[in-house]
Amino acid sequence: MEGILTQLKKETAAPQPKARPASRGHLLRVDMQITRFLL
Repeated sequence: MEGILTQLKKETAAPQPKARPASRGHLLRVDMQITRFLL
């Protein structure tokens, strides 16, 4: 599961000029779901 978290961090840290602000919120939502699943 750590691999998925690191991959998400890499995707979030990577510059995304084409990414919309909404996609950022979606990533946060997915991150919260993963954290809830891990806990």
